Amino acid sequence: MVARIGMTINGLENLDKIKNLKKDIPLAAVRTLNRVTERARTVGAKRIREEVAFPASYLNPAQKKLYVAKKANKGSLEAVIRASDRATSLSRFVSSGSEGKMGVTVQVSPGKSRTMRKAFLMKLRSGAASINTKHNLGLAMRLRNGEVVRNKKSFKRIKGNLYLLYGPSVDQVFIGKDRSGVAAKMEPEILDSLQQEFFRVLGID
Repeated sequence: MVARIGMTINGLENLDKIKNLKKDIPLAAVRTLNRVTERARTVGAKRIREEVAFPASYLNPAQKKLYVAKKANKGSLEAVIRASDRATSLSRFVSSGSEGKMGVTVQVSPGKSRTMRKAFLMKLRSGAASINTKHNLGLAMRLRNGEVVRNKKSFKRIKGNLYLLYGPSVDQVFIGKDRSGVAAKMEPEILDSLQQEFFRVLGID
C-alpha cells in the first residue's frame, strides 16, 4: 500500500488568448509538471530526513519508498509522487546495540538519541516480517506480566509477551494522517515553482 500526492495544471485553454504565443502549450505543461515533480520529490526526501533519521539511500527513488510513480504526458497532465506506508522497523534507527543483548540506543529524530534498556535486536525469519527491516533484524521488547502496551501502533505482537517495535513509515512523515506532513508544508513553494517553471518554458516574462 502507498499514499500519494498529485500535481496537475488546469486552465490551459485561457493561454490561447495570449497574442503571439507560438509555443506547444500542452508540451510545456508536461515538461513543467515532470521537472517540478522530480524536484519536489528530492526536496521532500531532504525535508523528511530533517525530521526522521532515515539514511539518504533509504529514500533513493530506486527503493520505492518515495518516488515519482507517474509522469505527465499530453494525454494526462498529472504527475504523482508516492510514499510507502509500509511500517519501518525501529531497528533501522539503532545507533548502538548487539543482537540478543538487552539495551540499545536509537536515534529517530536527527541528533536526538534515546536509550531503551529493555529492548534488544533479534533475527527475523526471511520474509516473515511485513515491515522494512535492516539486515533482517527487528527491535524487540519482552513485556512483564501485566505490563500494557501504551502505543499499539508502534508495537506488533510476535508471541506471548514478545513484541516488535516500529518506527514511522515514510508516508507518515511525508503526508501524515491528517495530511499535515512535509508535503503540506511544501505546497506553497510547489505552486510557486509550477507557475514560474511554466512561464519560463513558455517564454513569458
